[in-house]
Amino acid sequence: MDKKIFNRYNFPKSLQGGNSGRSLSSNANIHFGKKNVAHFDIKSFFPSISPKRVYETFINLGSSPDVARLLTRLVTAQGHLPQGFITSPKMSALVLLSLDKRLVKLFKKFGLKHSFWIDDLCISGSFPIDKLYKIIERIFKQEGFTINPLKIDYKYSNKRQVVTGVIVNKKPDLAREKRKYLEKILYICKKYGLDNFLNKSGHDQSFIKSFTGELSYAVSINPIKYRPLLEEWKSICNSS
Repeated sequence: MDKKIFNRYNFPKSLQGGNSGRSLSSNANIHFGKKNVAHFDIKSFFPSISPKRVYETFINLGSSPDVARLLTRLVTAQGHLPQGFITSPKMSALVLLSLDKRLVKLFKKFGLKHSFWIDDLCISGSFPIDKLYKIIERIFKQEGFTINPLKIDYKYSNKRQVVTGVIVNKKPDLAREKRKYLEKILYICKKYGLDNFLNKSGHDQSFIKSFTGELSYAVSINPIKYRPLLEEWKSICNSS
């Protein structure tokens, strides 16, 4: 069902999370080199998306009532959109379409760009974003969502700006914490051996594929800086 229905919709660029061909890197690139970057988080996002909201979303997209009811039953559980369903990321993006369109209209007036990574909204540009908080909050409420007041973050260009784990100030890079983590794993595996690390850490062989993916992602962010780490990891894997 996911491939036959959800992948047919041409999602706007601002809806990044869960959509094919879009990644943490492409999401961060939207906000690269901007003077101001702000983050807002939707409170209790998935639990707040009721079957009624899902049904209305399908109706607004042109589904007949019977089809909308059937689809709603297929993609919801326990009275809301479940976080673990394979259809949930794209379904949540469909639910956000109305909110997204209103934000596009608002931010265009102030030369701002925005993107959603599931329930995380990032806004960037030269205009002081904090001055728009009240109207952003009002739009969210009118669309049936609540901004989490504990997860609002404003960063100016003289501070470290991180978007979905990527530093977007002057040169794309991983957040320091992520970089240190990668370097630490490489150091331990090189010094004590990969098999020894897996045994003592409780990881199984799937960690090798997972960590390779993390390093490959780092290379996509900054090839010059992280390609040597990936090559070192491959050497460690080949020698184990």
